[in-house]
Amino acid sequence: MIQNTHYIKRLIALGGEHVRIGNDRHVYINGQRLDASTPHFEFVYSFDPKQPPLADHYSGHVNGFVAAQYGLGGIAPLFPDESTEFVVRPHHYLAFGDNTMNSHDGRAWGDFPEDKVVGKASFVFWPIGARDRAPSRFGWGYR
Repeated sequence: MIQNTHYIKRLIALGGEHVRIGNDRHVYINGQRLDASTPHFEFVYSFDPKQPPLADHYSGHVNGFVAAQYGLGGIAPLFPDESTEFVVRPHHYLAFGDNTMNSHDGRAWGDFPEDKVVGKASFVFWPIGARDRAPSRFGWGYR
């Protein structure tokens, strides 16, 4: 993580929670799988599991094993495979980007102190339009 830089990422886990990223491109918190029915993750996990993860698409979250299959080794060093579990430190958060194939995030940085949070995102401006049948990310809201 670069100092004095602001990042906009999705909150994944809180202090004390155990996190894994399955080969199915879903995050597991304390053994519970996040999916499209999980509040605030409707779009992230709305991808077609038969399609490969793509940049600028909602494709779930990839671990190192899955990323390497698509030529992106090193994208998730703290989550090299689906059996690796990361425990978020007390008073820390873990955050991932929605653009899993093109996001430098907690899969590489780990967790960060809660006092570093400066606000909540309220508008998504990139990418501007949806590709194919993927839902658009552009607009107001919690996404």
